[in-house]
Amino acid sequence: MVFPKPHTFPPFFVDYYILATFCKYSPSKLAALYAIELLHNKDEKKALQLYEELQRRKDMFYLPGETAMALNVAEQIAKL
Repeated sequence: MVFPKPHTFPPFFVDYYILATFCKYSPSKLAALYAIELLHNKDEKKALQLYEELQRRKDMFYLPGETAMALNVAEQIAKL
């Protein structure tokens, strides 16, 4: 896989690119993307889709503690 040169993009974009590309079904990734969509991009529809994806897949993740933490983070962000 070819990565873009990090110095050509703002740091936030590079972090978002890495999150959006790898670990497709990680609960932490879904919670982070949820926060980005809701707080930074102000896209409530996309954020809701990510939250529903997290809810739908919560029983499929191997680490129940990570899943519980990700759901808690998403719920706390929703309250902001």
